[in-house]
Amino acid sequence: MGGFNTIQEAATGGGKILQVLSTEKADVFTNADGSWVDVTGLTVTITPAAATSKVFVMYSFEGSFQGGGYGGAFRLVRDSTAVHLGTMAGSNRIPSSGGAYGQNATGSSPEQMFTVSSHFLDSPSTTSATVYKIQANSMWTTAIYIGQSQADADTDKFIRAPSTISVMEISA
Repeated sequence: MGGFNTIQEAATGGGKILQVLSTEKADVFTNADGSWVDVTGLTVTITPAAATSKVFVMYSFEGSFQGGGYGGAFRLVRDSTAVHLGTMAGSNRIPSSGGAYGQNATGSSPEQMFTVSSHFLDSPSTTSATVYKIQANSMWTTAIYIGQSQADADTDKFIRAPSTISVMEISA
C-alpha cells in the first residue's frame, strides 16, 4: 500500500524534493551532565516553503562512553519538542530516539565505539524556520563522547569520526 501512495503522490505533484540542507560536525562532544543536552554543532535549520510540506530528517554519529559506564540515550528534537520517540504509555522507560548500551568496564577495549543512525519523516506544519537537533543523555555512565573513542589517545588505534544531520523538504 505504501508504494501505491508514493505513486499517487508523484502523479498529483507531491513528493518532490524542494530543498536539502545538511550539517557536518567534525569536532568532538562530551556530555557528563546526566540530563538531556544539545550535542553542540549537530543542528540544522530549515524553513519549509509550505505548511503542508514534510521534512525528512536523517542523522548519523559515532561515539563511546567512559570506562565503567553502561551507555546513554539520544533523541531527535524539533525546536524544543522531542520527536521520533518510542511508545511510552504506562511505562517508566526513557523516551528516546535511540541509544547505545554495553559495558565499557575497566580493562575493556578503549577503542570500542557505537554508531547511531536513523531517519524520520516529520510534518512540522509551518513555514517558519524550524530547528532539528540531536540531544544526548549520559544517564547510565559518567560521560558520553560523540565523535571519538573513550580513551582518545593520539595513536593509530583510536579514531575520530564526523557526525551529520540532514533534512529534505518534500512537497505534499
